[in-house]
Amino acid sequence: NLDGYSTLEEIKKNEALNNTKVLFLSAKNNPKDIEKGLGMGADAYVTKPYSIKKLIQQIEELLG
Repeated sequence: NLDGYSTLEEIKKNEALNNTKVLFLSAKNNPKDIEKGLGMGADAYVTKPYSIKKLIQQIEELLG
């Protein structure tokens, strides 16, 4: 029962997941929440409501 921030912390602690890209998809759209997620190491942050087009674009950018 972890929230997104706690899940991100666990991913970042695990050396085997070092190269894992993390995209937050969240209803939390307050700039402080976004800053927190990105500051903790998320590679992207998409807020709800979101467009599928924007989500796919973010994923494609992360995957290169």
